[in-house]
Amino acid sequence: MANYDSINLTSKSILHNNHSTVIIGSHSKLLDDDDEFDQHSDETLRLIKSQFSTRKNNKNKFFYIRKFLTYALCILLLISIFSFLFKQNNTVKDKIVMLISIDSFTPRYLNFNVTPTISSLAANGVRAKFMEPVYPSSTFPNHFSLVTGLYPESHGIIANVFYDTSDNSVFTYTNPLDANNSKWWLGEPIWITAEKNNVRSATCMWPGSEAEIQGFRPSIYEKFSYMDLHTKIDKIFSWLDLPDFPRLITLYIPEVDSAGHTSGPESQLVKDNLALVDKEINYLLDGLKYRGIRENVDLIIVSDHGMTDTTGNYLTYCLEGQHGFNPEMPDMHAMFIANGPSFPKNVVLEGFKNLEIYEMLCNILSIPAAPNNSTAFFSTSKILQNT
Repeated sequence: MANYDSINLTSKSILHNNHSTVIIGSHSKLLDDDDEFDQHSDETLRLIKSQFSTRKNNKNKFFYIRKFLTYALCILLLISIFSFLFKQNNTVKDKIVMLISIDSFTPRYLNFNVTPTISSLAANGVRAKFMEPVYPSSTFPNHFSLVTGLYPESHGIIANVFYDTSDNSVFTYTNPLDANNSKWWLGEPIWITAEKNNVRSATCMWPGSEAEIQGFRPSIYEKFSYMDLHTKIDKIFSWLDLPDFPRLITLYIPEVDSAGHTSGPESQLVKDNLALVDKEINYLLDGLKYRGIRENVDLIIVSDHGMTDTTGNYLTYCLEGQHGFNPEMPDMHAMFIANGPSFPKNVVLEGFKNLEIYEMLCNILSIPAAPNNSTAFFSTSKILQNT
């Protein structure tokens, strides 16, 4: 009987003394002479190579799966870390500042009890007992003082209508050509300061926002038209839905002022329009919540001036309500309400001048303010949070 050396093979055959025992997995073949080996050697080698290739492929497959999962976990970990750091260190970048002016909304209008949404914002945020307009207590001078922090003699808009003796030209607030004529608009409004500092801004019919100033304009600006408030807010939603949405938005609302001039400041028409504006402010809040950004929005609601009853006064030219008088008069006082991440809750401020608004906006946006007439009221009073 011939001697056989039995060798357990897993990936190759070994020949010894012209004989070989080949074990593949749990199956073995005994080749006891050269002829038999020759007949089966090819088949055996194919089986060995097949098993080796299968094991190698499986090994490679598991290696790449393991490698892929490792990389995927590392990427997810990095995303989590960067997301955390972004939230911690870039809260200002996420913040949206919305400045809304409700023309002629005087603080006493809150006592009419027809503005539950605005009243709630005041109760759960910061409100002032009053905000004092600049003289004259008219729409265009005060709207431009709100956004520049300058007195009218410095920003150029000294009245709604005025005469320029240097070239015999007349500024008229209702003239679209004057609205976009840079000659009239001096100073640096907040949207220009923002654009200079790479903060996108959008304005909706705010006086002065159609003009190019210092070579800049807002990234988006809606020219004045007789657009209803609901449509204006939808316009704002379309801006917020942009990939590069603006972080500063201004909105002008004239409905209350129009009603006061027509029917008087205590009239039912004023109350009806107050209720309408309040309903649309609630619509705005719902839209911000739907987009998941309400907690990122500083909502600042102001007015340019108040309004007084002038019934029977021939100086009013048949208007029931009027403004433009001494800004220290309580009837001329404007409103200030702020609600959002930069403001505490349940705070009532003493009265202050509307010249403080511009620098406050710069502080919230963390951008340097242009020269202005502010007293840094909001900085020194330490009202602002997270700025």
